[in-house]
Amino acid sequence: MNGLLMAPALQSKRTHWRRFSDSDKRWLLRQQQHKCKCGIPLDLRNACFESILPQDPRRPIDIHDLHVICSTCNLHPAREQEMKRLLSEYIEKMDFRVEPK
Repeated sequence: MNGLLMAPALQSKRTHWRRFSDSDKRWLLRQQQHKCKCGIPLDLRNACFESILPQDPRRPIDIHDLHVICSTCNLHPAREQEMKRLLSEYIEKMDFRVEPK
């Protein structure tokens, strides 16, 4: 179950969608400096890739909306609260982008 992603399609500027590949996973790991928020070193074996946004299986997702957590954090009971916090931070960031008119 490690490395599982709900929606297997990513947005691509050229083809509009593509498969979530190992190179995409490595890119995400580099963005987080191969560390989970709890400090555990991440690699492809213990990383769980997920989106902080609600999934629509008919639409591809943006790779920038994904984040990586370790398998320990994925099974932690407080994970739902963490996902809610990440979603609210994302919404606040998007509201800030829209407001300056």
